Amino acid sequence: MKKIAGGIQECPHCGGVEFFVRATASGTTSVFYRFDGGDAENGNMWDYVKLKEKKTAYCTDCQKRIGTVED
Repeated sequence: MKKIAGGIQECPHCGGVEFFVRATASGTTSVFYRFDGGDAENGNMWDYVKLKEKKTAYCTDCQKRIGTVED
């Protein structure tokens, strides 16, 4: 579970209760389709994509920087 350093429990700017961090993605994936136009199984499409999360947290509601994420 990710937490923000300093024990922040809500956005100090707007009171929002969710935050996000930006991440860079690298790798390759395959997207599967059916010939009849139906949905194909794509549950494993992210298995070979690597994410590297940044440390800066932003409020989901107001998009302002709110702190640094602890591991």
